[in-house]
Amino acid sequence: MIYLSHAHMIKQLKCSICEFLKILRGHAKDISSIAIISDEILISGSYCEIKVWDVESGTCLQTFNDGHTHYIRSIVQISTIKK
Repeated sequence: MIYLSHAHMIKQLKCSICEFLKILRGHAKDISSIAIISDEILISGSYCEIKVWDVESGTCLQTFNDGHTHYIRSIVQISTIKK
């Protein structure tokens, strides 16, 4: 289970033993949205910024912080449709 924390971080919890597996830190403001792209990649949004995370290592791969003027309220994965 992955959930958002109001302490500017994302926490990954193993429910069967109630133990935190990972804590992803890096947002300066509260996290307002999250999308799990794959077992390896997670994307999170907060005030004026989006971060791409490597879930296994817990490191931020990239930060996008231009063009947004408020909280990122939704992140959606759109799959490519093959014709």
